[in-house]
Amino acid sequence: NEFKDEVLVFLTEDPETKEKKMQTCSLGELLMASVTVSFLWNLSAKDVAFSLMPMTRLESILHQVFVPVLSGGGTIIGEPRYFWPFMEELGEKRSTWYYADHTTQEQILETSLEHDIHGVSLRLIAIPSHDF
Repeated sequence: NEFKDEVLVFLTEDPETKEKKMQTCSLGELLMASVTVSFLWNLSAKDVAFSLMPMTRLESILHQVFVPVLSGGGTIIGEPRYFWPFMEELGEKRSTWYYADHTTQEQILETSLEHDIHGVSLRLIAIPSHDF
């Protein structure tokens, strides 16, 4: 594996303590994790993630950037208050999954009744593991 020696360094922040720290992984590990998640979630070039989480941890960067892009799709980064209006505006080019914490998930569900969501087809909701 030609990527096993390439080391990536990420400056991340603990969401609760706001403590900054350095996280490292090899490019090979990041690519393998991205391909594995993409395969397990059955993502394709048609899938677009709507990211509602800050990228403060390596896990967030993996799920919000590397997984969608390496599966051929893409990522839209936005705030929860724009989720439904944006989904309505996208129409056929809709986001098919989103990544959000429990609090944001509740906000999205609470505000769904205020919007025409009949054309929206979400097939995956990802919640970060530190929220469990």
